[in-house]
Amino acid sequence: RVKNNKYGALSLTGGSSAIKTLDSSLTVEGLVTIASTTAFAVGSSNTLTLNAATPFSNSGTFTADASSATVTYNNSTDQSVTGAAYYNLTISNGGTKAVNNGASTVSVAAGGTLTNGTGTFDLGTYALTTTATSSVTNNASGTIQTGGAVTFGASHTIAGTFVYYKATGSQDVGVASYTNLTLQGGTGATGKKVMPSGTLNVSGTFSIAGGDRD
Repeated sequence: RVKNNKYGALSLTGGSSAIKTLDSSLTVEGLVTIASTTAFAVGSSNTLTLNAATPFSNSGTFTADASSATVTYNNSTDQSVTGAAYYNLTISNGGTKAVNNGASTVSVAAGGTLTNGTGTFDLGTYALTTTATSSVTNNASGTIQTGGAVTFGASHTIAGTFVYYKATGSQDVGVASYTNLTLQGGTGATGKKVMPSGTLNVSGTFSIAGGDRD
């Protein structure tokens, strides 16, 4: 198990059956390195706080979806985010927190919460999935944006701004109650936004920029 401490950097290695699990909550100021044969798990009720602009070098497996586990990306400006299964995923402070490595999907487990602060959480082309009992909390001045697939398990109420910006191919818009919703991308067969069959509510600004919708 990984002991409670405040690490400058953390390197995890071991055989294919070795799972490194946090003993309790942990803060890492620098790089977390996960070897190719190693699995790293945050563990139930633990919080992993990551402060480095590039917090992971991950050749192994990272999971954080145990009950009440939390991962906080806490850099004061821009920061890299790892695609993984999360229970609670917290995007803190300003700047842009961008998913650019790890698993192809950012998932929020049943009962868990995706929280975005005052900055921008950019999923890039990574997928976002939630469950019927997940929550999405966005600061009134925050932005969540995605060029990937979105699958909401529930009709979330999402403050701030949510942007769908895939430029090539169709992109489904998730059923939710948005404050501000922006659709942008290519035109014609590229960048088309597919509206959901359920009820979509926008209480603030609904903007369409350079894209078609169906």
